[in-house]
Amino acid sequence: MLFLPSCLLSAGVVATFAFALVARAVPNTDASVQTRRSLESTIPKLVVARHLVGLTGGGGSGDYVKDTWENDMTLAFSKGIDAFALSVGADGFTHQQVDLAYTAAENLRLGFTVFLSLDMDAIDLSYNCNDSSTADYIRNLTSTYMGRSSQLLINNKALVSTVSGGNCTLGADTPTKGWATQFAQHPDLLERIYFVPAFAIDPESFVNFSGVMNGDFNFNASWQMNLTANATGYSEDLGQLSGLGMTVQQQDALFGLLNYTFDSDERHIQGLANATHNNQSLYMTSVSPWFFTHFEPPLDKNLIYDCDDHLFVRRWQNIIDHRDQVDIVQLLSWNDYGESHYMGPIEGNIPQEAEAWTLGYDHQGTVRVHFIIFFAPRD
Repeated sequence: MLFLPSCLLSAGVVATFAFALVARAVPNTDASVQTRRSLESTIPKLVVARHLVGLTGGGGSGDYVKDTWENDMTLAFSKGIDAFALSVGADGFTHQQVDLAYTAAENLRLGFTVFLSLDMDAIDLSYNCNDSSTADYIRNLTSTYMGRSSQLLINNKALVSTVSGGNCTLGADTPTKGWATQFAQHPDLLERIYFVPAFAIDPESFVNFSGVMNGDFNFNASWQMNLTANATGYSEDLGQLSGLGMTVQQQDALFGLLNYTFDSDERHIQGLANATHNNQSLYMTSVSPWFFTHFEPPLDKNLIYDCDDHLFVRRWQNIIDHRDQVDIVQLLSWNDYGESHYMGPIEGNIPQEAEAWTLGYDHQGTVRVHFIIFFAPRD
């Protein structure tokens, strides 16, 4: 049985609701919520988009060539996006496609850049992430491209990120030691990379990675992951919001109910401050219009994060309200068809089961709205 997404979002709905919120979408200047990190930051505001390299190769009819990469980058740049986060696993075509992406960015000469985002869950399918072979692989991948002219640099160092990996030892005794000695502080990479992982651990544990993390990527900040129909008090609260004409107070109550707050970001920012001893660091958060996936066994990935029609807009507003706290916003995603939050054109090698909720469903309206220019205006 196929469960259709409950958070369908039209470009018209996004644009209309976004316009209504423009007056409220101004930076928060309350000094009480500004950290030393943000006040001292010399890091430019950037908006990047996550691009799954795993869907660009493999011998399928949708394999990318240089022109495909250039078209994606030209379109993204025209919408105010500054870079692609190249989400990489350990496919046999990874190097080929990553090289094409770096080359395409260099050829365009737009100022559009790219950087690696190591998908440690995907890499673990080919390498045991507790083995030194994983460290060898990600170190080689990073060192191969960090010197390219299209590499996104932060403080003259190559930005490198991850998704997951906080429990990977990389062949060492502990994850902390592994990421230090086998990656961030390894002689091949030391002082040459700016490491901003999404380790998927409690932010209070960031302090264990002091000296490893230059920043933090809050990958899961985009979605309301814990909202369920059985949550205590939700029925009563929702009952108070019945009817079509909600007051401002009712809207605020609903958004509070759905937990559209900056709380997750604040926990990550505080954890990062503890890990970096309040020295300058980079905070990257995320925005996504929805999350839906339904894969049968053996993958058996079947879930949806409840969001209503305004998740994308409210999340953007929240970030702009706290603009001084955020350095980079990562859009999730450009082309993740399997999780249904793609914002770019439908192309590449779409997972077969995902064709049911992808083909014919264009999401490009989400990348046309104007929040990017509020967060990271160009000269």
